[in-house]
Amino acid sequence: MSLSRETAGRIVDAVAADAACKRAIQTNPLFDVFFAGPMLALEFTGTAGSARNALMLLEGKDFSEDEVVEKICLGIALATANAIRKAGIPEVKSVATSHRENLGIHHEGTWLRMQDSSQYIFDWHATLRTRDPLLSIYDDWHAGKPGTHYFSFFGFD
Repeated sequence: MSLSRETAGRIVDAVAADAACKRAIQTNPLFDVFFAGPMLALEFTGTAGSARNALMLLEGKDFSEDEVVEKICLGIALATANAIRKAGIPEVKSVATSHRENLGIHHEGTWLRMQDSSQYIFDWHATLRTRDPLLSIYDDWHAGKPGTHYFSFFGFD
Protein backbone atom coordinates (compact mmCIF):
# COMPACT_ATOMS: atom_id res chain seq x y z
CA MET A 1 0.00 0.00 0.00
CA SER A 2 1.53 3.29 -1.07
CA LEU A 3 0.30 6.65 0.09
CA SER A 4 -3.00 7.46 -1.63
CA ARG A 5 -4.68 10.83 -2.09
CA GLU A 6 -7.47 9.65 0.23
CA THR A 7 -5.13 8.69 3.07
CA ALA A 8 -3.12 11.89 2.65
CA GLY A 9 -6.42 13.76 2.81
CA ARG A 10 -7.34 12.15 6.13
CA ILE A 11 -3.92 13.10 7.48
CA VAL A 12 -4.26 16.71 6.29
CA ASP A 13 -7.82 16.87 7.69
CA ALA A 14 -6.61 15.70 11.11
CA VAL A 15 -3.98 18.44 11.20
CA ALA A 16 -6.31 21.14 9.87
CA ALA A 17 -8.88 20.34 12.58
CA ASP A 18 -6.37 20.46 15.45
CA ALA A 19 -6.16 23.74 17.40
CA ALA A 20 -2.49 23.29 18.36
CA CYS A 21 -1.57 22.68 14.72
CA LYS A 22 -3.47 25.74 13.53
CA ARG A 23 -1.72 27.90 16.13
CA ALA A 24 1.71 26.54 15.16
CA ILE A 25 1.33 26.52 11.38
CA GLN A 26 -0.88 29.39 10.30
CA THR A 27 0.57 32.77 9.60
CA ASN A 28 -1.03 36.05 10.56
CA PRO A 29 -3.99 36.52 8.16
CA LEU A 30 -2.82 40.08 7.49
CA PHE A 31 0.24 38.64 5.72
CA ASP A 32 -2.07 36.93 3.23
CA VAL A 33 -3.97 40.17 2.65
CA PHE A 34 -1.07 42.60 2.34
CA PHE A 35 1.61 40.25 1.01
CA ALA A 36 -0.44 37.81 -1.08
CA GLY A 37 2.13 37.56 -3.89
CA PRO A 38 5.19 37.01 -1.71
CA MET A 39 3.28 34.60 0.58
CA LEU A 40 2.18 32.54 -2.43
CA ALA A 41 5.75 32.48 -3.75
CA LEU A 42 7.10 31.39 -0.35
CA GLU A 43 4.48 28.64 -0.09
CA PHE A 44 5.09 27.44 -3.63
CA THR A 45 8.87 27.27 -3.15
CA GLY A 46 8.59 25.60 0.26
CA THR A 47 10.40 28.45 2.02
CA ALA A 48 7.51 29.99 3.98
CA GLY A 49 8.66 28.58 7.34
CA SER A 50 12.25 29.66 6.72
CA ALA A 51 11.06 33.19 5.96
CA ARG A 52 8.98 33.25 9.17
CA ASN A 53 12.01 31.99 11.14
CA ALA A 54 14.11 34.80 9.65
CA LEU A 55 11.49 37.38 10.62
CA MET A 56 11.40 36.03 14.17
CA LEU A 57 15.21 36.33 14.32
CA LEU A 58 15.04 39.92 13.07
CA GLU A 59 12.41 40.68 15.72
CA GLY A 60 14.82 39.39 18.36
CA LYS A 61 12.59 36.49 19.40
CA ASP A 62 14.05 34.04 21.91
CA PHE A 63 14.07 30.64 20.20
CA SER A 64 14.01 28.90 23.59
CA GLU A 65 10.56 30.31 24.47
CA ASP A 66 7.61 27.96 24.04
CA GLU A 67 5.57 30.28 21.79
CA VAL A 68 8.52 30.55 19.40
CA VAL A 69 9.48 26.87 19.55
CA GLU A 70 5.95 25.84 18.54
CA LYS A 71 6.29 27.86 15.30
CA ILE A 72 9.63 26.47 14.09
CA CYS A 73 9.90 23.18 12.21
CA LEU A 74 10.35 21.05 15.33
CA GLY A 75 7.30 22.49 17.06
CA ILE A 76 5.18 22.06 13.94
CA ALA A 77 6.37 18.48 13.45
CA LEU A 78 5.57 17.62 17.08
CA ALA A 79 2.10 19.19 16.93
CA THR A 80 1.19 17.53 13.64
CA ALA A 81 2.51 14.13 14.74
CA ASN A 82 0.33 14.36 17.86
CA ALA A 83 -2.75 15.31 15.84
CA ILE A 84 -2.23 12.46 13.37
CA ARG A 85 -1.65 9.99 16.21
CA LYS A 86 -4.87 11.14 17.93
CA ALA A 87 -6.83 10.77 14.68
CA GLY A 88 -6.15 7.01 14.60
CA ILE A 89 -5.96 6.73 10.82
CA PRO A 90 -5.94 2.96 10.09
CA GLU A 91 -3.40 3.14 7.24
CA VAL A 92 -0.86 4.89 9.49
CA LYS A 93 1.15 2.40 11.53
CA SER A 94 3.27 4.98 13.37
CA VAL A 95 4.03 8.68 13.32
CA ALA A 96 6.88 10.74 14.77
CA THR A 97 9.26 13.49 13.70
CA SER A 98 12.26 13.07 11.45
CA HIS A 99 15.42 15.18 11.36
CA ARG A 100 17.64 15.90 8.38
CA GLU A 101 20.64 18.04 7.63
CA ASN A 102 20.95 19.17 4.04
CA LEU A 103 23.43 21.79 2.83
CA GLY A 104 24.21 22.60 6.47
CA ILE A 105 20.57 23.35 7.31
CA HIS A 106 18.83 21.30 9.98
CA HIS A 107 15.14 20.60 9.49
CA GLU A 108 12.39 18.53 11.07
CA GLY A 109 9.37 17.02 9.33
CA THR A 110 6.47 14.76 10.25
CA TRP A 111 7.38 11.13 9.58
CA LEU A 112 4.75 8.49 8.85
CA ARG A 113 5.18 4.75 8.51
CA MET A 114 2.27 3.10 6.78
CA GLN A 115 0.90 -0.39 7.44
CA ASP A 116 2.95 -1.73 4.50
CA SER A 117 6.12 -0.18 6.02
CA SER A 118 6.41 2.53 3.34
CA GLN A 119 7.59 5.84 4.84
CA TYR A 120 6.71 9.43 4.05
CA ILE A 121 7.41 12.93 5.30
CA PHE A 122 4.76 15.64 5.54
CA ASP A 123 6.27 19.11 5.83
CA TRP A 124 3.90 21.83 7.01
CA HIS A 125 6.76 24.18 7.95
CA ALA A 126 7.67 24.47 4.28
CA THR A 127 4.31 25.96 3.28
CA LEU A 128 2.74 27.21 6.54
CA ARG A 129 -0.60 26.00 5.21
CA THR A 130 -2.58 23.47 7.24
CA ARG A 131 -4.24 22.16 4.07
CA ASP A 132 -1.18 22.14 1.82
CA PRO A 133 1.95 20.50 3.26
CA LEU A 134 4.75 19.24 1.07
CA LEU A 135 4.67 15.43 0.81
CA SER A 136 7.79 13.37 0.16
CA ILE A 137 8.97 9.82 0.12
CA TYR A 138 11.17 9.43 3.19
CA ASP A 139 14.48 8.88 1.36
CA ASP A 140 13.80 11.71 -1.09
CA TRP A 141 13.12 14.18 1.74
CA HIS A 142 16.33 13.17 3.51
CA ALA A 143 18.22 13.68 0.24
CA GLY A 144 16.80 17.22 0.01
CA LYS A 145 14.67 16.54 -3.06
CA PRO A 146 11.63 18.77 -3.48
CA GLY A 147 8.29 17.48 -2.24
CA THR A 148 4.85 17.52 -3.82
CA HIS A 149 2.22 19.99 -2.66
CA TYR A 150 -0.83 18.23 -1.27
CA PHE A 151 -3.10 20.25 -3.58
CA SER A 152 -1.44 18.59 -6.62
CA PHE A 153 -0.82 15.19 -5.01
CA PHE A 154 -2.45 12.13 -6.59
CA GLY A 155 -0.57 9.43 -4.68
CA PHE A 156 2.79 7.75 -4.47
CA ASP A 157 3.01 4.38 -6.22
